[in-house]
Amino acid sequence: MSLQPESLSVVKNPTSYDEYSSSLSKFYQKIAAEELRETDSIRQQSLQSFRSYIAKSPTILACRTDSVFLLRFLRVCKFSVPAACTKLERFIYIHQAYPQWFSNLSLDDASIREIINLGWCIPLPEKDELGRQVIFYQSKVIDPTKHTAAQVMRAQELIFQALYDDEEVQVAGIVFLFDDTEFTLQHVTMWSLTDMKEITTYISKALPLRQKLFVRAGLPAFARTPYDLIRSFLVEKVKERFRILKNFDESKTIVDPKLLPKEFGGTIPIQQLIQNLKAKLTEKREKILLQDKMAVNIPLIEQSFKTGDFVQGLVGNFRKLEVD
Repeated sequence: MSLQPESLSVVKNPTSYDEYSSSLSKFYQKIAAEELRETDSIRQQSLQSFRSYIAKSPTILACRTDSVFLLRFLRVCKFSVPAACTKLERFIYIHQAYPQWFSNLSLDDASIREIINLGWCIPLPEKDELGRQVIFYQSKVIDPTKHTAAQVMRAQELIFQALYDDEEVQVAGIVFLFDDTEFTLQHVTMWSLTDMKEITTYISKALPLRQKLFVRAGLPAFARTPYDLIRSFLVEKVKERFRILKNFDESKTIVDPKLLPKEFGGTIPIQQLIQNLKAKLTEKREKILLQDKMAVNIPLIEQSFKTGDFVQGLVGNFRKLEVD
């Protein structure tokens, strides 16, 4: 019996668990097998071990244990259970320790709703030829004199929350496509150095998404210095996933324009895409808000992280960062 959304909980040691039933086509099953080492046996054993860890862990106080939630972390860690456990703890810790970015994420928040309505960040409905989710950004719609970095971060995380449990996204990953036409100096300075450091650490250490490609199209020269600074702290294989293009037309050699909004060569108008996104966020509202009920023992987890660089990274200590 599959676990229904209304029966989801954050009880870390429930009396029973859902039985996983794949929603993946053969196309995505092949990607999972070749890139993530996923098989029925490995998946079943990994879920069992992961749940056992969560149930016994003194650092995890409340957590979802349904299959599709745990597969976020297992798949991004290529079924290394210890790595998935660490990423899960960091994910919950970040959301708990930084409520200004991550708490109470929904369209009920007027600032989030405004940014969504502007069409700053739109997951496109059709996947690319490699099965990857494309997220389309329009930098120009953000007004740095009105919007804050925290508001932008909250809007993006809400959209991520709506994608985390999509098994196709878990398996094939995401392409981030930015239209940086009309990008200004104020768009750079709205982010403090601390913001950039902490967010970069979060993305690389705790985000349960396979980040396959980052495309910045039309990014002006003055914005490339801070952008290159962030890239300089990434390992080589991740640097190779970044593309800076002179203009947005060049992006059409990387992302099929048929996938884009109608105004950029596709078939569906931006306003329709925004309405579809809002409907999806509304549908998933209660499931997304379960994130606020998950918790870790902050003192215990910070003590365990002191042997590494995670907590230090959150307060500004850059080290070589790596994402899958």
